[in-house]
Amino acid sequence: MARKKSQEENPDSIQPETRVQLPPGLRKMIREVRGVAPNAATTTRELALHILTSSHLNTKCLHHGFDRRAKPSSTVIGNQSDPATPAAGLLNCGCDEEDALWDFFFWKTTKGSGDLPFEKHSLTNTLRPYVKNF
Repeated sequence: MARKKSQEENPDSIQPETRVQLPPGLRKMIREVRGVAPNAATTTRELALHILTSSHLNTKCLHHGFDRRAKPSSTVIGNQSDPATPAAGLLNCGCDEEDALWDFFFWKTTKGSGDLPFEKHSLTNTLRPYVKNF
């Protein structure tokens, strides 16, 4: 009661909202399993970027996260002096942040269908970054 009263008297003393950090294993499951937490791609931009962050604090698009053999987009990132810190608007894999978020959104929220109209399944393959540009 006293804390609430002091916060009402001095609004500057109100602590900013704390962000919940999801455990790396849960983030990986949300990233890799399409049906788990589909709202993770539509809730907030910060949550979607948090989901795309690995346990080593690297942000990767779905393509570079799934295909470990895929090399970073050197045409985008070039030669950086500190490769651990990507330029603004880019992920650690070199892909554009906006493109990665759109890809994550469509991957989590859309379904593919086969020849039979009642058969629906999730698409498991992600588009390569250079294919999306065409």
